[in-house]
Amino acid sequence: MKVAVYHNLPPGGARRVLSEFLRHSNGENEYDLYTVDLGPFGGTASAPTRAEYHAMHANVSRTFSYPVMGKARARAVAGAPWLVTASHWVARVERRIAADINKRGYDVALVCSCQITHTPSLLEHLDIPSLYYMNEPRRRSFEALYRRRDDQPGIRRLVGTAVDHGRREHDAAAVRAADCVATNSYFSAESIQRSYGRDAVVCYLGIGTASFDLAPDEPPHDDQPSVISVGGLDPMKGHDVVIRSLGLLPPASRPVLDVVYERVHPGYRTTLEGVAEDHGVHLRLHSGITDEELASLYRAASATVAAARLEPFGLVPLESLACGTPVVAVREGGYRETVEHEVNGLLVDRSPIDIAQAIDRTLKVGLDRTRQELRNTVVPKWDWDHAAKRQMELLARTAHDSR
Repeated sequence: MKVAVYHNLPPGGARRVLSEFLRHSNGENEYDLYTVDLGPFGGTASAPTRAEYHAMHANVSRTFSYPVMGKARARAVAGAPWLVTASHWVARVERRIAADINKRGYDVALVCSCQITHTPSLLEHLDIPSLYYMNEPRRRSFEALYRRRDDQPGIRRLVGTAVDHGRREHDAAAVRAADCVATNSYFSAESIQRSYGRDAVVCYLGIGTASFDLAPDEPPHDDQPSVISVGGLDPMKGHDVVIRSLGLLPPASRPVLDVVYERVHPGYRTTLEGVAEDHGVHLRLHSGITDEELASLYRAASATVAAARLEPFGLVPLESLACGTPVVAVREGGYRETVEHEVNGLLVDRSPIDIAQAIDRTLKVGLDRTRQELRNTVVPKWDWDHAAKRQMELLARTAHDSR
């Protein structure tokens, strides 16, 4: 099939997922990739993110990138005006992209989320069948914690509320326009049904088993025990909960915490460092590292602690287990679908005491599983070949049923 792929994803897990899907299925379909160029509003990318960018583009036939606006206009709307008008500019360029897709003879469009509008308005303008892969609903529209976190005082709050209301309405309209919606877990499918009234097909994700492995020839790490927490520096990722949990362990046996991240929520890094200092936790922050470096941190850790709030899927536990490291995860969201309690990890309540006790258990007695046995719980069940096959079948079905 000839497939048009569109995304405006930020660096992180969702972009890695799309890159892996294209890499594992480009021999079956012909892909053209469409993206927007946010210019000065897109931020700077780390070396691994640039490598991921090039890897994604190496697995498509053609790439089309559309600037959101010219340099002169970008300067005119820099700063606060951009935050208010961003949806308008992105929607404007997405209409152009849809028009180009419509005239180039594709069988189906694979559409991923947008970091500005969440669901791309492009879906409303496509004349060909569309499969929208939504990792999660627009959480700012439906979750009180997100809305509370983004509250601003005075006039900023009024403007923010108005802008957010508009984005919520456009997001819902775009979701309705998709011919088929797919997602990464049954938890996410339930959330999408509650939020938008649409049924979503579950297409589980995979892990890069070549990068995330046991690496028996790796030299030994420091004697000091460590645990790892992976995800953007964002309050919703729960790194502060992990720190508070570690602070309850005796100082003599308290492990180091490695936090691996790409994106940063304003002010959260300082907050996190302050919490670590207050609780006597040695915090090591890692950004811009490769998959191989991340895998090495997984293997060095006594446990991976996953405390993100309502995580839609749970890719981090799978990567950890592929490296032979057990997982301590909060009993929420998609973690319940990737972590098997008492088999390859421990599912606990979101309580620093419960998390601390689970970490302490992995430090002292583990799970009575070898590293190879832990890896066997996720490989090959969760590899990318299986995931890409499911996605390709759904693409073909969408192209056929929506004609």
